[in-house]
Amino acid sequence: MGSLAWCLPQLAAVLALAWGQNLDTQWPVKHSGPAGSMFGYSVALHREGSTNWLLVGAPKAQTPQPDVVQGGAVYKCPVAPLNSPGDCEQIPFDLTGHTVDARGDQVADKSHQWFGASLKSAGPDGRVVACAPRYTWFFTAEMKDEQREPVGHCYVSENNFSEFDEYAPCRTTDIKLWGFKGITHCQAGFSAEITKDSNLLVMGAAGSFYLQGQIYVQNLVSNAAPIATPELPPTFDDSYSGFDVALGDFTGDSQPEYVVGAPRGNYLAGKVTIFDTELNQLTELRGEQTFSYFGNTVVAEDLNGDGLDDVVVGAPLYSDRRTTVEKWEAGKVYIYYQNADHSFSEPSTITGEMIRSRLGSSIASLGDVNQDGYNDIAIGAPYQGENQAGVVYIYYGTPDGLRLRSSQVLTPADFNLKNITTFGFSLTGGLDMDENNYPDLLIGAENSDLAVLVRARPVISIAAVLSISPEGINLDNKSLILQDGTPVTSFEITSCFTYKGKHLPDTALIQYTLSLDTLQMVSPRALFAAGSAPGTNQDKTKMELTKESEYCRVSMAYVKPSIRDKLRPISVNLEYGLNTEDAVYQDYELQPFLSSESSSVTMKQVYINNNCADNVCIPDLEVKATTSTSELVIGSGDSILLNTIVLNKGEDAFLATLRVVVPTGVQFVRVERKQEDYSLTCSDDTEVNTIICDIGNPLGGKNQVDFGLKFSSFQLSGDKSSVVFAMSAMSENVEASTDKLADNFVNITVGVKAEVDLVLLGRSIPAQVAYSPEGIDNPEIIKESEAGPQVVHVYEVSNAGPSDAGLITFDVSWPMLDADKKFLLYLIKVEPSSGSQCRVSGEVNPLNLTLEENNQANNVSGPNNASVEVQRQRRQADQPEQQVHTADCSTGNCLTISCTIQHLKGGQSEVIRFLARLWNNTLVETTFDRLVISSRGVARVINLPYTIDPPELPQVMMEVSTIASPDEPVVKRVPIWIIIVAVIGGLLLLLIVILVLWKCGFFKRKKYSPIASDEKRADL
Repeated sequence: MGSLAWCLPQLAAVLALAWGQNLDTQWPVKHSGPAGSMFGYSVALHREGSTNWLLVGAPKAQTPQPDVVQGGAVYKCPVAPLNSPGDCEQIPFDLTGHTVDARGDQVADKSHQWFGASLKSAGPDGRVVACAPRYTWFFTAEMKDEQREPVGHCYVSENNFSEFDEYAPCRTTDIKLWGFKGITHCQAGFSAEITKDSNLLVMGAAGSFYLQGQIYVQNLVSNAAPIATPELPPTFDDSYSGFDVALGDFTGDSQPEYVVGAPRGNYLAGKVTIFDTELNQLTELRGEQTFSYFGNTVVAEDLNGDGLDDVVVGAPLYSDRRTTVEKWEAGKVYIYYQNADHSFSEPSTITGEMIRSRLGSSIASLGDVNQDGYNDIAIGAPYQGENQAGVVYIYYGTPDGLRLRSSQVLTPADFNLKNITTFGFSLTGGLDMDENNYPDLLIGAENSDLAVLVRARPVISIAAVLSISPEGINLDNKSLILQDGTPVTSFEITSCFTYKGKHLPDTALIQYTLSLDTLQMVSPRALFAAGSAPGTNQDKTKMELTKESEYCRVSMAYVKPSIRDKLRPISVNLEYGLNTEDAVYQDYELQPFLSSESSSVTMKQVYINNNCADNVCIPDLEVKATTSTSELVIGSGDSILLNTIVLNKGEDAFLATLRVVVPTGVQFVRVERKQEDYSLTCSDDTEVNTIICDIGNPLGGKNQVDFGLKFSSFQLSGDKSSVVFAMSAMSENVEASTDKLADNFVNITVGVKAEVDLVLLGRSIPAQVAYSPEGIDNPEIIKESEAGPQVVHVYEVSNAGPSDAGLITFDVSWPMLDADKKFLLYLIKVEPSSGSQCRVSGEVNPLNLTLEENNQANNVSGPNNASVEVQRQRRQADQPEQQVHTADCSTGNCLTISCTIQHLKGGQSEVIRFLARLWNNTLVETTFDRLVISSRGVARVINLPYTIDPPELPQVMMEVSTIASPDEPVVKRVPIWIIIVAVIGGLLLLLIVILVLWKCGFFKRKKYSPIASDEKRADL
């Protein structure tokens, strides 16, 4: 099915291309008429003997008729030679001037009569009819200016345009039939048709009886008086019956019946009436939309090959209101198929594609233009396209009726025509003009005075047969040795071709492409060993075929040594067509066209043999998994190991994979193998948070793989109380039933929790402070330094994690006043760090003291460690026991400072400093030797930034104390002058002593006598 799904769109593309080339656009035959003559208003194909003619009506052409102004003409234009067919020439239907009576007086006016507005040929060597619906009759010369009757008339030509007969059925002397109410306004020849045997002429007369309209049937053999449809009740006025006519068999008697369009009948919705040979009404087809001009154009043709003529009706002014933007005058065509009982089915329809395209203005039967056994039609939309250039659509007949998708679209640009409008205003076909036995199409563009012959190309059918040997390959059988010495598995591909068709040359050039394993999206598994491109998966070949003779070619292909997909068959696709690049054709020689019956694509498959029954493996996979932990803590980054076992309880599983959908916040780390005797690779697709592990190709039946998958959780978001690992084991070959798939899936759930460890540290700087026992003499303190020594309490709120904290409150009770409501620890300033905000319940620095820079305060940092313990001063043993008193917030005379900290991450902290002055005068009044002054801080976690909370949110408390004691009494300093006098006196005394000693010879040295020394030594 996969290969077929690939093949069908390719086939459709090839067929669409083929269908679009049936009518040749490279070598058209073009003829132009006199400017402004409306050359191309009507067209017909005709053959006289062996000469083919293009007949073109030009209703405003000037003719050689005496005194006639723009009477209109019909031109015959040659087809051969195709490269230079020669000029068109007027057919001399009527060379006389205005009609005169026996006295020579003018009784009719041929000027502006629009001769050539209607034009039809009975076929090869048949009669040709051309009409002038605006031909005007006076009856008498005296009535020339009073009674001008647009009776219209037609001329019939025969014997190679050598004999001409006039028919004017509405030109009557019966005065009762004159005027608008009668038939002399009939405009006979408004439309015309002639039977294939040239015996009957049908003329549409849309102006009779107050524009009811009618048709006239003239026997051209007996020349008896024509028969006509009668006048109808006044409700049929303004119907325009006879606007267009067609011939077909609708009774089964092989005699032509008459199809008559009345575009303003049926209360302006339009209708088509079918009359028998006696002009009795057989049936009526009704339009669906007012003013759509249903019946403007009618054609009778067998479109489905059932031998019954069908009816095609154009409604060029139909507006398509079903679309978002109304397509006014887009046009619509109705196809009525005749049933065996000669009734008609509900119509198939084709609607115009663009505003004012007027699809259905012209419709022509083409005959079997593609030689498939079914007649085809052309439909004109002469105002479609840029600048109303015009478009012609080609539709093919089929056994089911007309194919409603156009097979070819012709525009002026296809023929390199520029500045062309109304292309497709008139159409005719069904006759071979270039003698290749295929009917051609003639297109008129009246506003551009142009006619274009579009020739049908000969149709060729190519049959192809593709065979593979062997159809099933064993990958262990490596019988082919590549040039590099690599043994590979191989298979042979045989391609055979034949061609046939009508009126084709004896030989034809074709080209084909063999493609291997095109369904593989990454890399094909099979390659060609030889051919046009060895080592690739495509082999392109050109060859010459002989008509109805088979030609075969063998190609050798091989399978790559190591492939992953061993389950799906290898596709072999054959695409073929005509080799138009190398074919040599003369100018205007038409290239064959590939028949739509030729598929152009053939496909086979090469199956890979395996160890399973009937070459079909049915696995039975099961997943088992456990986890190394049952709970993850947000922020901890803990790893988790999924211990995984995948079992195959059935037959071989090809391209077996384990997919793990990883929850958000968890990251894949690595695979931990527990076995070394199997292949295992895992890849992380981060875009879809999925781990894909290849666990065997194949994973053999009754085997298992055991491994671990390690993940990290450092990005857990905490939006869920658990995470789920969704695990599934699958293979390319499906299991026996859906019931077997239940154990292919397992979900591993791991809980998620949040943990916050709140730590509160604090210290006093300095921890012990001395104050003056004498107090401050100045009763009005202005500067902060005058109040007393500085004290800073520092608190540090830390989150030891591992999870983040959301909102933390930190409340500090500050001993601003003592029990007598005197300042004690006078708060100067609160300095929170950047991540916190503080609000004081009372007033900071209520006396508005002048603040001073203080290096000690600026250099204060966080506590760093646990709270500094209060150190007692070592006292001397002989000192009396000191009196110690504690001052804190138990008296209630405290300030409350409330701080908030937003989103404190694990491992982060916030420091808050409280700057104060120890109020010296208050302490002087106390009787205590030492005073311990304490502040208290309480930190609480209010919430966490997760949707899950721990059972209890932490709260911690800390006291920071400052020890205050009076200074020792100050010893009175010795005046500096006493020190100077004492130093000078001491120096003078020293000088006197030195002088006395010097006088006594104390500093005089005795000299040593060597002689005396010798004497002493001698005595010894």
